[in-house]
Amino acid sequence: MDRSNKKEAAVTLLEIMMIVAIITLLVVAVISLLDPVEQIARSRDTKRKQDLNVLQKKFEEWYNDKGCYPRLSEVAYTSSISGLAGKICSTKDDSPNLTYFTDNIICDPQSPFYEYLYVTTGASTCPTAYVVYSRLAATYVRENDVYDCGPHGCGIAPSYGYDYLVSSPNAVISVSDDFYCFDRSSRCTSCGTYESCVNAMYDQVCITIYASKYLCCQAEPGAGYCP
Repeated sequence: MDRSNKKEAAVTLLEIMMIVAIITLLVVAVISLLDPVEQIARSRDTKRKQDLNVLQKKFEEWYNDKGCYPRLSEVAYTSSISGLAGKICSTKDDSPNLTYFTDNIICDPQSPFYEYLYVTTGASTCPTAYVVYSRLAATYVRENDVYDCGPHGCGIAPSYGYDYLVSSPNAVISVSDDFYCFDRSSRCTSCGTYESCVNAMYDQVCITIYASKYLCCQAEPGAGYCP
């Protein structure tokens, strides 16, 4: 084979490799776009984010007008209220009228399995800060969302069963500092800090990391050490 033929063969091989790489990327992209489970999860998360963004805007307007954030009885449905926390779902029979905040339905799209959690601080009659927590389903949202709890679970101890939030500027966010591992013995076990859990994954002891025991047991039904 002369030099020109060798050069043409090399170019042809390079072109084939580039075409294969492009086709592979396209196939991966199409599969991702056509994944019905992920698409449903993204749609639900979009609704959750819209709901919480509406509440955040309206709660700040309420505070500017009244000098307090809404009381639990003005936002959360009655049967869910405990201490300074309650759940929000405007379709519940015992929910207060939320039309002041929005004419849209404010409720987690997977209620009653998931609910928005409203937590206040300060006097119950005149809250001075608040946080609204939500669960998310689609993995893509957690990577770069400014309201993401990061690798930590957030919410009320000890469950920390949420991973997305909106809050007043002065709110203190409660996050988990004790992570759990679903291990190769199908158990939910404490692995300490997030870094320790990552090391356990490298050592092939841990399969999946969760921000709390609650989240691990919920995601892994029948796991050992779960209620």
